[in-house]
Amino acid sequence: MTGSIESSTTHPSSNPNLSLFPPSDINPSLQITQHKLNGLNFHEWFQSVLLVMRGKGKTGYLIGETKAPDQKDAHYKVWEAENSIVLAWLCFEIRSALRNTNQGGRSVTEYHNVQTKLWQEMDVFYNINWSCPHDGALHAKMLEKDRIFDFLQGPNKELDEVRGRILGTKPFPSLQEVFAEV
Repeated sequence: MTGSIESSTTHPSSNPNLSLFPPSDINPSLQITQHKLNGLNFHEWFQSVLLVMRGKGKTGYLIGETKAPDQKDAHYKVWEAENSIVLAWLCFEIRSALRNTNQGGRSVTEYHNVQTKLWQEMDVFYNINWSCPHDGALHAKMLEKDRIFDFLQGPNKELDEVRGRILGTKPFPSLQEVFAEV
């Protein structure tokens, strides 16, 4: 760990202005592990992430032990900031895996299944309560389109013609239609 706690009795829960995160750890785009999540190595990746989070004293955020204090509590802002950083680290890792996953030697179905697992892991981080059903529906359409682009970026070169045909389709097909076409 780069940095240290001021003293053994000083802890963020006793002072809302202190954190176990030294300033160098506040960058949310920080790669937290050398293990690249690829949809097939979740257990190995999680163990690596867990070790890093233990080293930073943040496993409670991962396993739900670090509960949010009342929003009026002076410690709430520290909890909120640290929780957001941990979530950003994890979302960054999963998002990177999605962007770097390709078909390779897998069948299209196996490739799609890997991406589906990664999307499901990303979904865990989204807890959105839409005030309007229409906005929720628009967001779902945008999310599906993003997932179509994620999916289409990874098939092998021999599927370039199919990819081009799909991208030129109007109206834009659903993810299930794209998968079926590929």
